[in-house]
Amino acid sequence: MRYYGTITRWNNKRGFGAATIEDTGQEIFLALAAFTTLTRLPAEGQHISFNITEGRRGRKEAENVCFALDCADCFDVLVPPPEKPLAGKQAIIGLIAVIFVCSIFATLWYGLHFSDNTPEEPAVKKQETMVHEVAAKIEAERKAWRDAVNGSNQRSGQPQRAKDNTSKQ
Repeated sequence: MRYYGTITRWNNKRGFGAATIEDTGQEIFLALAAFTTLTRLPAEGQHISFNITEGRRGRKEAENVCFALDCADCFDVLVPPPEKPLAGKQAIIGLIAVIFVCSIFATLWYGLHFSDNTPEEPAVKKQETMVHEVAAKIEAERKAWRDAVNGSNQRSGQPQRAKDNTSKQ
């Protein structure tokens, strides 16, 4: 992984110094031999890009060092590019496949769940039975209405009316 930092101390006579990592503020060892390209001599305050490794003495050291402006992220080329999203045609085919598989599972579940739960009697009665039931209810309502009308006439002392001819079938 590439890190970016600033040279905080540098000794030209001995050819080493220290750099501070920008993200963490941690100071690491920096040697002149760790530079990949030297277009100019390192100096305090210069921005650099580097990798971190464990050195001979067990401390963290910078390697593959280059000046941030000269480097232009040449080491970031090794990182694979992000994956492209599926093209439109592939996405549609995938969506159709998912819908197809889901519909198959739904059909199987429905068939297995309701195959044993079918009622033995038909849910809808025959039309003849329904017609007879409705006719019986209507006749009962008419009879109740006639009884109510005739009963109120007898109490009030009015003469009874003649039988209703509308009840003939």
